[in-house]
Amino acid sequence: LNQAFQCCSPSNREATGGIDEFERLLKEPPYDLILGHQRADVLLEVVPGDTIVLSLNEDDGVESESGMLDDHGNVVCCL
Repeated sequence: LNQAFQCCSPSNREATGGIDEFERLLKEPPYDLILGHQRADVLLEVVPGDTIVLSLNEDDGVESESGMLDDHGNVVCCL
């Protein structure tokens, strides 16, 4: 797990809180499915320039927002 943690971006390592917290997170749902898995399939690939729709559930309501991704996968403008 230490090798996987070192592959995380610096901001993800900081947000996770260190290797001990990273190990704890990977042992709890939904991340526990990652360890020991035999196969992974890409169901959706989003690339820079794609338009995406984000849906957030808050208090039984659904809010949707569309946006375009920059070269780093960040939403840069709302449509």
